Amino acid sequence: MNILRRMLVRGLQNEALNHLVHLANANRLAVLCYHGVVEERLGPEHHQFRTTVSASDFAEQMQWLSRWFTPVSATAVRDWRPGRGALPRHPLLVTFDDGYRNNFTLAAPILRKYGVPAVFFVSTGYIEADRLYWYDELKLRLLAWRGRDIRVPGLSESQLWPGEPGARRAFAQRISAGCKAIPNDARLEYTDYVRRETPEWSLGNAERETIRPMNWDEVRSLANQGFEIGSHSVDHPILSQLDPAELRRELRDSKSRIEEITGKSCFAIAYPNGKTRDVSPAVVAETEAAGYELGFIMDERLHRPTGNCFSISRISAVGHVPPGAMRVRVSGLRGLLDSVFDAETRRR
Repeated sequence: MNILRRMLVRGLQNEALNHLVHLANANRLAVLCYHGVVEERLGPEHHQFRTTVSASDFAEQMQWLSRWFTPVSATAVRDWRPGRGALPRHPLLVTFDDGYRNNFTLAAPILRKYGVPAVFFVSTGYIEADRLYWYDELKLRLLAWRGRDIRVPGLSESQLWPGEPGARRAFAQRISAGCKAIPNDARLEYTDYVRRETPEWSLGNAERETIRPMNWDEVRSLANQGFEIGSHSVDHPILSQLDPAELRRELRDSKSRIEEITGKSCFAIAYPNGKTRDVSPAVVAETEAAGYELGFIMDERLHRPTGNCFSISRISAVGHVPPGAMRVRVSGLRGLLDSVFDAETRRR
């Protein structure tokens, strides 16, 4: 089924069909989620290959997206409610997750050039903290693993560590995904285990520049340039895996810190990871109680006008893909195909 889906998506990467689907979705909101923008395209062996775009690709995307869509701000989305405000046809909101420094140095100038608003969701515990985001450090340490065996989250027995580079990358991705599906205490314990077992690992200067967080002056500068700053929690845990006190701290402390630094309201949050299982009813309730007005998930769909403002759909801007593949995602065609295949799978 997945192979057939990929074949269909590749076969439908043409301008005419994407444009027809785009026209049919004129009243739906497209929210794109980026992570990093880098100077040059990364190779498939790089751990951020799928989560970054090159500066030239990003500029090209902003150029044609501005023609296809009407870029809007998070404030406009917040006011997109009966009696308060309306959005234009084909609205588009550009978002960035995490708070990498390249958002400030590379992405922001391109956004300004093309007049595209954006909201940057930052994990406040990493801003100016001289530490790597836990998921970046975990993957990099795993790729440097020298042992024969390795523990795997959720399994009682150790597994054989693969020798082939591609297999190691796939295994590291599997472990990273597994860490997002276990209780937070178990995730913290596992990352400590990997640190203990990789004492020789060190981060190169070139790699550091790719995954380096912003500092607070840079965050403040983005806000002063007219960009919006939203929360991505404090330490980027999976919020549904936290106890109530931890959840409250992650939501409220990040919000108050951003407001303290920028002097502006932080009314939006992008839930870390953002899958359906990561955003429980308790997470949504606490988000609303903390004073947020918008919450963004990651379900690869366009957002309907009648949708829940604490479950706003986003589409991942997958890195290093041809323009046709990008258009399939943002037009809504990819989400439509996924819905059809998911419905067929449930019937079976």
